[in-house]
Amino acid sequence: MTLSSRAGRPPSITGHAEAQGAATVTGGQDAASATDSTLPDPEVEVVRSTRARRVSVRVDRMTGVVRVTLPQRAPLAEVDRALLRHRRWIAARLSEAAVIRAQVQARGNTVTVWGEPLELVEDPGRQRVHAKDGKLLVPPGRGDLLERWLRNQARAKLVPLTQEAAQTLGRPVARVSIGDAKTRWGSCTAKATITYSWRLVLAPTWVAEAIVWHEACHLVELNHSPRFWRLLRSHEPRTDEARAWLRAHGATLVLPGAAR
Repeated sequence: MTLSSRAGRPPSITGHAEAQGAATVTGGQDAASATDSTLPDPEVEVVRSTRARRVSVRVDRMTGVVRVTLPQRAPLAEVDRALLRHRRWIAARLSEAAVIRAQVQARGNTVTVWGEPLELVEDPGRQRVHAKDGKLLVPPGRGDLLERWLRNQARAKLVPLTQEAAQTLGRPVARVSIGDAKTRWGSCTAKATITYSWRLVLAPTWVAEAIVWHEACHLVELNHSPRFWRLLRSHEPRTDEARAWLRAHGATLVLPGAAR
């Protein structure tokens, strides 16, 4: 088992849309639902948090890294206890991560943009990203330019869709932004600021549209009450289907190379 440790607070991204990047179990929660009690040899990262009130275990759905978060004063012995207590749950999540990595690797150099598969091709003579004839031409070694291009594609579609949904609901939206959230597809604040993960551009358009309506409905109901779900489903009947799609495929919405 590889063990790394770092102090400080783990990243926390607040929001309302479905989580995408990891599975988490906390405290004394029963994690014995998996049938395999053997625990592979994962990389374990130990994090101390001033905000944590209990020990939590988190498994990255892509890398398989196991993160154990400890309250500031908890003894390190709690790490082994947590890993032992949740060993079957961890083993199940690691198996899922292996499947996800295999799915991503099987795509090779293909990126799907709003449902359209594009082959990534490095073009030495190019200084910016350009889509043409089923190919995405990218300057060599410039993954930053590829991500920027994808962010722009996400912004071009998600901003007007959000504004239209807000107008339909009769509520103003103060700002729509595209962020780099890895654990939330979208979020809406009390100040009517809506933020989306740029990775939605890698999902089918209809799934992204469902997320847009989810966040827009938070302009009316900033909660997940029955009223919120009734409002959302009245405007977006594909809500449950989109949530199921993201649970099944969300962790694979990454760029080529992420699973290596």
